[in-house]
Amino acid sequence: MKKLKKSYVFCFFVILLSLLLITILCEYNFSKIVFLSIPMILVDFFIISGPKTAGKYLCKYRFLILGIIFIILVLGKYHGSSLNIWNNLIEPSANVPNNTPLFFHGKDIRSDEWAVSTPITLSQLSNNSNFSYFSPIVRGEKTDMFITYGGPVKDIVQISWLSKIGYLFFGEEYGLSIFWWGRLLGLFIVSFEFMMILSKKKKLISLIYSLIIICSPPIAWWYSSMIVEILLYGQLLVMLFYYFFITKNNKIKYLIAIGMAISFLNYCMTLYPSWSIPFAIVFAIIEIQILFKNLKSITKSDIIGIVIFLFIVAFIGIRIFYLSKDTFTSILQTKYPVNYEKEYIPLKQIFNWPLSILLNYFSYFDYNNTCEISNFISLFPLPVILSIYYLFKNKFKNKTILYLSIYTILLTIIVTIPLPEFIYQYTFSSFFHFSRVNLVISYISLLLLFLLLGSDFQLNNKEISLIVIISITSIFLSKVMNQNYSNYYLLLIVIIILFSVGGMIFDKKKQVICLLVLLIINFISVFDVNPISQGTSVMHEKPFAKKVREIVANDKDAKWITLNELWLQNYIAANGAKTINTVNYYPNMDLWKKIDPYLQNEEVYNRYAHICIILSNDTAFNIINRDAINVFLTYENLRELGVKYIATSLALDNTDTYQVELKYFNENMYIYEIKEEQS
Repeated sequence: MKKLKKSYVFCFFVILLSLLLITILCEYNFSKIVFLSIPMILVDFFIISGPKTAGKYLCKYRFLILGIIFIILVLGKYHGSSLNIWNNLIEPSANVPNNTPLFFHGKDIRSDEWAVSTPITLSQLSNNSNFSYFSPIVRGEKTDMFITYGGPVKDIVQISWLSKIGYLFFGEEYGLSIFWWGRLLGLFIVSFEFMMILSKKKKLISLIYSLIIICSPPIAWWYSSMIVEILLYGQLLVMLFYYFFITKNNKIKYLIAIGMAISFLNYCMTLYPSWSIPFAIVFAIIEIQILFKNLKSITKSDIIGIVIFLFIVAFIGIRIFYLSKDTFTSILQTKYPVNYEKEYIPLKQIFNWPLSILLNYFSYFDYNNTCEISNFISLFPLPVILSIYYLFKNKFKNKTILYLSIYTILLTIIVTIPLPEFIYQYTFSSFFHFSRVNLVISYISLLLLFLLLGSDFQLNNKEISLIVIISITSIFLSKVMNQNYSNYYLLLIVIIILFSVGGMIFDKKKQVICLLVLLIINFISVFDVNPISQGTSVMHEKPFAKKVREIVANDKDAKWITLNELWLQNYIAANGAKTINTVNYYPNMDLWKKIDPYLQNEEVYNRYAHICIILSNDTAFNIINRDAINVFLTYENLRELGVKYIATSLALDNTDTYQVELKYFNENMYIYEIKEEQS
């Protein structure tokens, strides 16, 4: 009885202390307290129950627990978008609800999310679009919103882009929250189940793998891009493929077939060959091994399931192709990202994964875009060296490790050394942006590390010492070639990782500690990359945004542009304005022909492009970089393009060539209406 009382007192003390700590840390902010209570409850459970008991129950009820966490996060309208950056760009003194993040702050470099993908998605919820497959808002004319931006659209095809389906049913703020946490929690649980299969039910290894994946630099820095969908649905396909063959219940088997079809469609819709193709090969290698193991036991119900899979894929695929065939044609003819010259990367860049550890803290690396160089903290080349050693030691029995090792080496050669063209064609690498493939190599290397852990691979002290020396030598050789390694702090971190994790992780007594070290390093590298915010009020509650919506409500067919801007155009599109120079996923050739009838500047605008329009006395086009262009337009050009409103942060004066009427001014934002030419 006394022991029971003591345990209750202990529990009460832990919970009370946690509540006090959270309340003080959150400065009595209710939204902050609710958010921090989620990890705190899990920590308290571990402290009170002990790691083994807590782990047992968390694993047993993992789907229920994740479901409850997901509901709490969505109901609170929490998300990790950097939309709050707009608060500093547009009328900074105009305060709106939830205009600052609860934790951390937005990153300017995440412009692909806060300035592009999220505003363009929100434009689908305006009255001018209303979830249409072809929207008149983006580019100011009929634009395919599904193939290019993933919708959301009111069509059955939306099942092949599930992450945005929440917008259709729950609106803007809940939709963004569902998009954010559904993908993150989904990636976590799928990664766990994926590694449970590959490691033969080793729960600790699977847990650490799944946590490392969601805490990895590429996921944090590229979160709004397709890398999350690629890993989520690629691993899910492997998981479902495995259970499809071992399940004896036909009804469940057919449900799995439907899930496989939806996962396959979602994977295909990523439409980014540099990642989707090599990752597809990685997952196909694993699936082929699963197929070979079950080839002799295929039943009639398996065949029916495969037919169901093919029917759904064909039905949705044909529907998408029918609606978007012109879009596909246009995209395939672009100068970027489809038709471009190969840019080989130096071998030293393959060793750049340690830079990802410090991307969030130091800006002195010789890179302008931290997202571009973020890679999985993979310990490359250690896992590849260990895999080769393991294969020789075990007579090449593990085909998955064998083929993944070969593919890692092949990818490294393909992106660093010029090869005959037929090799690129047969390996599908002619579609790659080589600089982006480094991310895939780092993932395969990390996967190999965990496959070796799952295979109970062990090393003695001599073997550990030898392999660590080889790995460190390769890192120092890369230092000689790569000036980015001249920082001694970075070198020190690399050496610590290689010693503490790379070698000792295969010592059973030290494995848990090494796994935790690797996890902690991943977490530290990304924990404040994305902010924690609530709602989307910054997009619509600013006086400027309200004025845009007012004008659109009274003049919904009018076309807009922005001047001297690369991002503002997407903001006004989110408020329903039909904007010519929003990001063009594919070019509006009919539009450009009006001012460039002989397509003399096609090389400039026939691409995925952020478009900066500048008023000028002469019409001209030039490339800022491969995905951004300047367009110099005259007043006559604006009339030819049918432009009626200009949104800008610059004051415009009337001239002999054009007349404008100021419709709105506040702080740093102006809206002008172009006046009709006087006769």
